[in-house]
Amino acid sequence: MKVMKRRLLLHIQLSPKTAKKFEAVSSQLGMTRYTLANRLMDWFAEQDNEVRQRILDAKDAKQSEEIAQIILKQIADGTKGPIDRSTK
Repeated sequence: MKVMKRRLLLHIQLSPKTAKKFEAVSSQLGMTRYTLANRLMDWFAEQDNEVRQRILDAKDAKQSEEIAQIILKQIADGTKGPIDRSTK
């Protein structure tokens, strides 16, 4: 018998603008809001401290571009590819 690991259930509050964008992204990708949020949290947790801190501190488009470049480099180098969900 397979035992499921306990999961943490979070309730998040989004501004109307953010909620609308989040809903649009989930619809565009054909996934539920729950699945999208779960994948985003999985991805965020897998980032190194520098990237997480930069994401949380980003205040403008220039900083966001720098973050995107770091993430794209990690993907290209194979150091931070898609998350393996086969064991989750």
